[in-house]
Amino acid sequence: MRAFFASIRFRLVLWFSFILIVILLAFSAFIYASQLHELRLEAVTRLENELEGLESINRQVGNISPEALQKLFSENDQNVLAENEVLIFLGADGHNVRIWGPTELNDISNIVFNEPEHNHGVINGGVSQNDKNVPYAFRIVPIEGTDAAAGYFLIGTPLDPRGQLQRLTLTLLIGSLITLTVALLGGFWLADRAMRPVRDITQTVQRISGSDLSLRLNLNQEDEIGQLAKTFNGMLSRLDAAFTRQRQFTADASHELRTPLTIINLELGYALSSKLKQAEYEKTLKVIQSENDFMTHLVNDLLLLARMDSDQSVLREEALDLSELTLEVIERLSGLAAKHQVRLEAGEFPDVLISGDRQHLTRMLSNLIENAIKYTAKNGGDSERKVQIETGFASNGTQAWVRVSDSGPGISKENLPYIFDRFYRVDKSRVRESDGSPSPSGVGLGLAIAQWIAQQHGGEITVESTLGHGTTFIVTLPAERK
Repeated sequence: MRAFFASIRFRLVLWFSFILIVILLAFSAFIYASQLHELRLEAVTRLENELEGLESINRQVGNISPEALQKLFSENDQNVLAENEVLIFLGADGHNVRIWGPTELNDISNIVFNEPEHNHGVINGGVSQNDKNVPYAFRIVPIEGTDAAAGYFLIGTPLDPRGQLQRLTLTLLIGSLITLTVALLGGFWLADRAMRPVRDITQTVQRISGSDLSLRLNLNQEDEIGQLAKTFNGMLSRLDAAFTRQRQFTADASHELRTPLTIINLELGYALSSKLKQAEYEKTLKVIQSENDFMTHLVNDLLLLARMDSDQSVLREEALDLSELTLEVIERLSGLAAKHQVRLEAGEFPDVLISGDRQHLTRMLSNLIENAIKYTAKNGGDSERKVQIETGFASNGTQAWVRVSDSGPGISKENLPYIFDRFYRVDKSRVRESDGSPSPSGVGLGLAIAQWIAQQHGGEITVESTLGHGTTFIVTLPAERK
């Protein structure tokens, strides 16, 4: 019961009922007031008709005694009064001489006036009949004598001679109760029907757990509830993807770290289990150093990715020349290219002004160029092993771009949609070098980091590749106006 009274359904019905009651009360009051006004108008009309009968009596009055006036009126009262009407003859001193009307009226004290008297005006009053106060309308007509007023006629007619107000009140009460009952039942039915999708959403969400986010809210509605269900489905899809990435991220990171740790453990065990020559010790230490460098690079990438996911990485924007920044990266990586016998070719480098974080943009360019060098080193003869880098503006002048093209083996169409995913590697059989050189693409994080950096700067990285004809990465960034 407590849950029922606290439910939205109950509150909706309660507010609906409250508003309906207010409307019914206002409507009933309007109808009652309108009917009462019509009855008053009818009473005034009847009094006007009665006054015409009294005028014929009034014209016969001169210097006449009250007794003679009473006799005169008695001869005419059958033609003056209608049923339940009241006629009172008051003397000049204000005391009643005679009362004609209901048998219960013996004295004017049985009449209670609710408003001050107004000569030749209508006065509201009530006449006691059968222990009930019946509403009447009265008019006062002075009887003019020769010298002064010989007396007054006080004529009254019931406001509701046919009992219309009572029947109307009963009808409005019964009608309002029936309407309210039907509205309550209908309101509960409509509220239950309207809240049923919410209940279905609640039950479905309760069945969803962290290990299974595949359930969806199948509501074929286009209303607000349907939009809510679509929003929940979108949220569940994002959560499912996030949990999947997290599980895959954890598994891949564990796998990538396990390999160098195993190698280090084997090398240390080999070095400790037997006496080696100095050259063999140096070789073992180089292997350990190489694996340590790899793990350091991997941990730094993982830390950067964690900051990316938690929005903790803050960009320190400054005005930069993209061409100058690219040339610095090319110069720094020229030794790595020479080691792999890859020729770096610099194309056109016009002044390209952008706003961005120097450290992050350097990391992005380094990842792309290093990735191109390492893939190109695995391809063909010496004449084909080259990486070309150039910068420029888009045709609209609002975007700057950097193009990195290599003569590597290319990427198949099946792999292109996934190359920016974390830990994704096109060549699953590639073996990381153990010569101490860094291998940013070895674990499939370099392109994911580069894409994130580009997006954080309001740009994007696109790729074009054909098997056997190399790959081209194009970075577009917002350009600053000169």
